[in-house]
Amino acid sequence: GHTIVAADDGSSLYVWGGMDTTGDFPVTMHQLDLVSLKWENMSSNTPPRGRRWHGMTFLASGLYVFGGVGSGGEFVDPVCGRFCGWSVPNSLSDLYLYNLTNQLWTLLSAGGGGGNSF
Repeated sequence: GHTIVAADDGSSLYVWGGMDTTGDFPVTMHQLDLVSLKWENMSSNTPPRGRRWHGMTFLASGLYVFGGVGSGGEFVDPVCGRFCGWSVPNSLSDLYLYNLTNQLWTLLSAGGGGGNSF
């Protein structure tokens, strides 16, 4: 799924990642102002690859996103149709910073394919 984190002053919530109802992996950062209760789609440069089951934290006016599983990472048993695990090439171990001041993404570490995603 997606991740939700709160600003350190408690004024906003930020939502990123996950999978939508069409099976796409959205890459738009969303902000909920907790005073006005209004949502905003935040602008950005080139965002990270869409993903789910990633980590995200707020630190010093930025959001750090780590790892997760990219599109196509599921392995489903063809006989019973149940989820069985993850395809290693789609496990992500990169680290990005989303700067809330200028609304830009920066890749901090490319990581390696198949690394830990948690």
